[in-house]
Amino acid sequence: MMRLSLLLLTTILLPCIARADILVLATEPYPPFVMVEGDNVSGRGIRMVDLVMKETGQDYRIEVMPWARAIALARNDSAYCAFAAARTPDRERLFKWVEPLLITRNYLVAASETGVRPKTLEEAKRYVVGTHRHDFTEALLKRLEFPRIDVAVDFNLSFRKLLNRRIDLMPMSERTFRSLTQAGEKLEKTVLLAEQPLGIACNPSVPDDLIDRMNANLRRATESGELERILSDVR
Repeated sequence: MMRLSLLLLTTILLPCIARADILVLATEPYPPFVMVEGDNVSGRGIRMVDLVMKETGQDYRIEVMPWARAIALARNDSAYCAFAAARTPDRERLFKWVEPLLITRNYLVAASETGVRPKTLEEAKRYVVGTHRHDFTEALLKRLEFPRIDVAVDFNLSFRKLLNRRIDLMPMSERTFRSLTQAGEKLEKTVLLAEQPLGIACNPSVPDDLIDRMNANLRRATESGELERILSDVR
């Protein structure tokens, strides 16, 4: 099992304008958005966040950890943001937001060999559905009254449970599903669970002018098509 406390080695240092501290952007392993191979961290999410932070004048670094810890640090530590976070009603007032990095469609996914193929969310409630702690899908599954929810510490553990038939289904973004199947994983996409904008959730103490600069960079990258080129890149 990979070490999830890995600190991204490529820290970007820029002249600090807004604050003396380094801003930490915490995330989780979630291919192809964030991928960890040995000491190497890469992925579209890393490139997108680098783009957002470009020319803000803020020193920053990226840390990879379990999602529950990432979102908790963003809520409780003034030096932290977490990405990519869903802007749900229960999170709305807890953070300052830089969004949207992307709009994600999440499906309930099954291992191909199991034959599990629910056609509706009601049918899916017959099965054990896995997710990971403090992901927005955990709250969503509870709100939809799924009776058997298996909560793991991170996406990778849920995915291993799916392949080992310890769970029947798990939520997965369309891009992650595509990346894993292209890599040879035998998976089947079943019913749509949610369509959700994702962004960067920052601690309320992060200065407003920095949030404004980050949002301005994101808006320019979206309007220029640069963000979509990153999302469409096969690397």
